[in-house]
Order: sequence, then C-alpha cells, then structure tokens
Amino acid sequence: MKSITALLLAFIVILSSGCASRIPFTHELRSEYQLTTDDVKSLHYYVSDLLAMRRDVRKGEGGVSTEHAFRVVKDKLIEEIRLKPGTPGIAEEVGADFVRVSFEEGNSLTFTCRDKEKGATGGRYYLDVKEWRGTTAVVEYEGKEFRAATGGLAHLVVDFDQIQKLKKEIRTVKGRRLPEK
Repeated sequence: MKSITALLLAFIVILSSGCASRIPFTHELRSEYQLTTDDVKSLHYYVSDLLAMRRDVRKGEGGVSTEHAFRVVKDKLIEEIRLKPGTPGIAEEVGADFVRVSFEEGNSLTFTCRDKEKGATGGRYYLDVKEWRGTTAVVEYEGKEFRAATGGLAHLVVDFDQIQKLKKEIRTVKGRRLPEK
C-alpha cells in the first residue's frame, strides 16, 4: 500500500511541476511588478477563451487569406478564424492601457484594459471590441471587421513563472533617527 501511495504522490508531483500556472494579465500586475515596455514584450501571452471570428467575404474582394478556413453558408462565403484557449502569442506593441498581440505571423489583435477606464483596480486586458451588435463583438483583424460571437470577453493570460523571473529587486529603507541625548 505504501508503494502505491508513494508512486501516486510522485506522479502528482511530476504532473504539477510541468504545468505553468497561468494568471490573467492585468494593469495591477504591471504596476505591482513595475513591468517596463520591454518586460511586457518579453512575456508569452495566451488567449483565455475560445475566440471564433467570422466575416462575410465580398464578391471580387482582393487580399483574402489562403491560410484561414472558408465555408459557404446560404450562398455566402464566410472566412473563419479560431483561436483555442491557450493559443500562444507575442506582444508586438505596448501602450499604457493596451497590448497588441500576434498569434500568427503578420497579424495581431489588440487587448485593452477596460476596467482601468472605469477607475477600477485590477484591470484585465480584454479583446478590444470596436462595437457591440447585440451579443456579438465586432473586432478588427487584418485590417478587416470580424464578428466574434464567442470571445468578446476573451482576455490575456500569462505564465506566473515568467512574471516571477521579471520581479524587480525592491529594497525597503528602514529610515534614520537622531541619536538619543
């Protein structure tokens, strides 16, 4: 019985050591760890939720990607792009309240800190939505408008281990007092 318990414990330790703990990338995290623009660009980002983007392809439209999925629905050609949860990406551009992340060569999506605008602390970086049409988010990708029926609430997550490596050395000063007389 002890050997089975030891084997099970070893198996759990091996599984847990190989898994990075992913946490939401937030404005608060940027502030707490004093992340510079270069620090933010050095992180790997992952999309939190399924992001399925679709758009109608117009007849005779040029510049249509050959790398995305296309289907015909009711005599309309539909371009569809899917990002599964955990799809990795890299930051291409960083601003005070946004990060533009590329999940494939030559294209990127913008994620903005929505909560910061409302004065809230924490501030996750959500997919930047151009406008809402009912429950469908309209987002820009490849310079074109896509409908994101799922993923309007998708946000960025990062490996906490990467953040820990960037942690700055912070020294707390105890202060000084006059000598007692």
